[in-house]
Amino acid sequence: MSSGHAHREGFGLNSQTLDRLLKNEKVQEHLNAPKKIDESNDIPYLGSYSQDGKTIYFDRHLPKELKFGNFTFNPIITLRMHESLEKALIDVLGYGYEQAHKAATAYEKRGVLTFLGPNMWDQYEKKLDKYIKADEHEKLKRVPKDLDMTPYLAEPVDKKLLAHLEKFVSPDKISKEEAEYSSDRGKPNHHCGPDEGWPNGYCSMYREENRCTLVRGYIATRGGCKFWERAK
Repeated sequence: MSSGHAHREGFGLNSQTLDRLLKNEKVQEHLNAPKKIDESNDIPYLGSYSQDGKTIYFDRHLPKELKFGNFTFNPIITLRMHESLEKALIDVLGYGYEQAHKAATAYEKRGVLTFLGPNMWDQYEKKLDKYIKADEHEKLKRVPKDLDMTPYLAEPVDKKLLAHLEKFVSPDKISKEEAEYSSDRGKPNHHCGPDEGWPNGYCSMYREENRCTLVRGYIATRGGCKFWERAK
C-alpha cells in the first residue's frame, strides 16, 4: 500500500542503502518477475498487491495521466516501482511493512525525480492526494479477494477500513457483532491473543498481527468472544 498511506512521512534511507537493496539478487529476481497490472478495483491509498505478488493493483479511479505544465505523466510508472519493491522486501528479505514501505517510498521518489525532474516530488504528491481514498471517503465496491492485507494491518490500523476490506478478502468470516466480540471482554487465561500476564490463555483462532480465522477486523489480544476456544 502504499502510495498515499499514512506512513509516507520521511524517507530516512540514503541512496547507498537503496542501491544495496536494489542490487540484491533475490530482490532483483522478485522485481523482474512478470506481474499483472490490475486497474479494475477499489484500492485504498491508490496501490497494493496480491498475496502472491504476481499482481499489482491500482485504484480504478487513478488517472493514466497527470499534467505538469505542458508535460503529462502516467503515475503508474512510479507507483509500480513502489509497490514492487515493497512486496519484494517483505517476501524476500522478511522486512516488516514500515521498513519496506520506507524503502519503497525512497525508490518511488527516485523515479519521480528521474522522470519529472528535481524538486517535483511535492507537486507529484499533491497531484495524487485528491485520488487517495479510504473507506470513510468512498464505499469500496470492488476489492480483489487475493489482496495482501499486510499493509492494512500496519500501525496505525484503520479498524473500520480493515473490517470492510475483509468482507471481500475473507467473506466466510463473521462480524464482531455476530461473535459478540469485545476488545476488553477477555478474562485472565481467556483472551483472544497471547498476553504478557497470561501467555498460554489465548484462543486457537487468533493469528499474528491481530487477526482471527473466524471474526473479521482488528482483534485485540485482550479481547474475547462467545466462540473462544483454548489454543492447544
